[in-house]
Amino acid sequence: MIKTIADLLEEIKAKGTELIKKYEIVDHPVLIGDMYEGLTHEILNKGIFEGLNLKIVSGKIKNAKGDVSGEIDCMLVEGEGDKLPFTEKYIYHFLQVIAVIEVKKTLYSNALHDSYSNLKTVIDVSREPEKDGESYIIHALRDAWRSMLRIELPKREDLHLYTEEQQYIYHTLLMEAYFPLRIVFGYFGFKTEFSFREAFANFLGSKAEKGPARGFGAGSLPNLIICGKYSIVKNNGMPYAMPFSNEEFYWPILVSSHENPINHLLEFIWTRLSYKFNISSSIFGYDFDSEPVHKYINCKLGTYKEGNFGWMYNYYPFSEQILSEARSEKISWAPKFLSKKQFIVILRLCQNEYINYVNDTEFIQSITEDGESLEEFIKTLVETALVYARNNEIRLLTDECQIMILPDGRYCAGENKNAELARWLNKYMNDRKAGD
Repeated sequence: MIKTIADLLEEIKAKGTELIKKYEIVDHPVLIGDMYEGLTHEILNKGIFEGLNLKIVSGKIKNAKGDVSGEIDCMLVEGEGDKLPFTEKYIYHFLQVIAVIEVKKTLYSNALHDSYSNLKTVIDVSREPEKDGESYIIHALRDAWRSMLRIELPKREDLHLYTEEQQYIYHTLLMEAYFPLRIVFGYFGFKTEFSFREAFANFLGSKAEKGPARGFGAGSLPNLIICGKYSIVKNNGMPYAMPFSNEEFYWPILVSSHENPINHLLEFIWTRLSYKFNISSSIFGYDFDSEPVHKYINCKLGTYKEGNFGWMYNYYPFSEQILSEARSEKISWAPKFLSKKQFIVILRLCQNEYINYVNDTEFIQSITEDGESLEEFIKTLVETALVYARNNEIRLLTDECQIMILPDGRYCAGENKNAELARWLNKYMNDRKAGD
């Protein structure tokens, strides 16, 4: 469904920009900017759900102390705000704001810097929680944490038992779920994905030359930056979740894409709405394939020369030729294929909460009886992302794990919370029947 709507909105965008070009004879930057803002409002209005008391407005964001953000071109808000006298602009409290969008007709370096600065004022206004967050924030945090760290989300009272790095990541992801989505929407600008990547990397690099700079940490980066047909997408698990790696710069915080940018826009907004209003994931359709992206900016927590603790970035370069020749090949979802031993252990975890792999002598014997290393078995089992290990225990990392033995004798297991495994099995059986 989401891809169908994205294609429709892309068509509205294309026709809208063609119409605006006919009226650029007004030769007035403000009026031309107003037309592009109006087109963005039209696109968003077509892409949100009815019956949720949502509105698309322009204006500013406030907090209880009276602090006010910069002027926002486009805001997705819930409920009623304060209309500014004799205008069509509004002021909304940040807790009512779901997403903010900076609209640029042409996105080059100066506009990129201006957009970032204006979106930073949204974070400044929203930074200090004025009440406990809604329950959906913790649900979003949990899913992001599990997808990226591949361990269960700790209870807040147990957070001190985790490393300083994990505590920092926890709070960063929590604020990601708390802040409004922050998006830059440029209709034209950089001609290639390469030049777009270079410009934003140089912008970040210029801010980090003298060490940590407030407002440029991982949590402050925009969720999405669109420039024509290219996008820079934030990998924060809400919804894009490329797991942490074993590399020095372990968090692939930003990736770039040449897929339909409207699809990325809807993914971010619909994901936030699905958590906030408890909307079924069926709105996204049943295509669980992942869109191809290119590695871009990786980060880690580190200590600078002056002893300051903060985020450090690493630019992952691709040549212009490689980026231009890249093909759109989706990554198909599939269950995890298991050995017989792994299958039996997953089956046991589906029936019991955990297995203690230090004190459970029966479990240890069943794994090591043929000479296999217990440590290596636990390591490979964790690598399936179906389980995690902590405090000498292994537990399921899935919400609705299901296991099966396929007709060809293979063992497999997978998440079925959104019918992922059921859909895959149906396709597998149809393909098998067609091959007979």
